[in-house]
Amino acid sequence: MDLDSSSKTFLNLISPISDKIFYENYWEKNPLFIKRKDSYYYQNILTVQDMNYFLKRNDIRYPTIRLVKDGSELPLEDYSKNITLGRYISEGLINNDKLFHFLNERATVLFQLVHNSVPSLSKFANSLEKYFNFRVYTNVYITPQNSQGIYTTL
Repeated sequence: MDLDSSSKTFLNLISPISDKIFYENYWEKNPLFIKRKDSYYYQNILTVQDMNYFLKRNDIRYPTIRLVKDGSELPLEDYSKNITLGRYISEGLINNDKLFHFLNERATVLFQLVHNSVPSLSKFANSLEKYFNFRVYTNVYITPQNSQGIYTTL
């Protein structure tokens, strides 16, 4: 059987779990966590370089990026800035120096809806949208080692 690209994307995502097992045991029932030993397995979806390129932009604003530490969201004013041009004030622009300060202080960086800004992640989300026939949104979390920014029941 020849699979279309969206089916291949989904099956590759859940591999080595079969789609039958996925739907029987996980779909809307249980979280699925697959630990991979291959650090390059998802490189066609998202890389560190993709996120570095994204962070080099100077127009990122809240809520695209949020910071969380020990289960609590950090105040926006701690890592953002406002730019004033005449009477116009652009609020909530992310200050990368402060963002990296908090990352070094073991905060989690939450990137929301990153598929709108990272082409490879956009392609991935679009493929899953085609497969499932509904909208797919992506978030990316960067949490320093030995930290926990978002508490979960997993």
